Amino acid sequence: MIKDKPILIIVGGFAGTGKTMLSKKLAKHFSITRLGVDDFGRMLKPKKFLNRFDTDCYKLAYELVFASAKSSLAVKTSSIADINMCNPLSWQEIEKIKSQVKNARILIILLQCSFDTSTKRVEKRRLSDPDNYDIGKHNIKEVRYKYKFIEDKIKNNESPDIVVINTDKKPQRQVLTEAIQELKKRGIK
Repeated sequence: MIKDKPILIIVGGFAGTGKTMLSKKLAKHFSITRLGVDDFGRMLKPKKFLNRFDTDCYKLAYELVFASAKSSLAVKTSSIADINMCNPLSWQEIEKIKSQVKNARILIILLQCSFDTSTKRVEKRRLSDPDNYDIGKHNIKEVRYKYKFIEDKIKNNESPDIVVINTDKKPQRQVLTEAIQELKKRGIK
């Protein structure tokens, strides 16, 4: 990818924008490790010992992904992280990593689609796998503030290290091609 600098590619966006699909395909394309908040969260959720301590498994999953990404960068290993980026804490964690791991690069791909498209995709996913998806049409409006947060980030983006890709009505292959092209423009091969 980059010979002189390790890189962390973050694929972010609201639920249903295609983060997991894209992060898996990019990890395979670039032959790098993928870190997924949902993967860690699902792994931790059934652990009974965590439930005794009233632990928020998904909060812990975020912490694990950021810690793993930071550790990878510190040993000059690139990785890709699948994180929704819909809250200020995620952005603060990125700034912390930037300040602590000097010889690393962080690129963010923010995926975007309409709220209606997100709702339909999330509901389809929930119906196909209700044990792993607790968000769906019945409660997605409760987290609309997260959608607004990420939309504001996209609207106010001026960073060359943040790429925005709209996934509305696009096949997965087209989204992947756009992401690879954007990364190539930024020196990632």
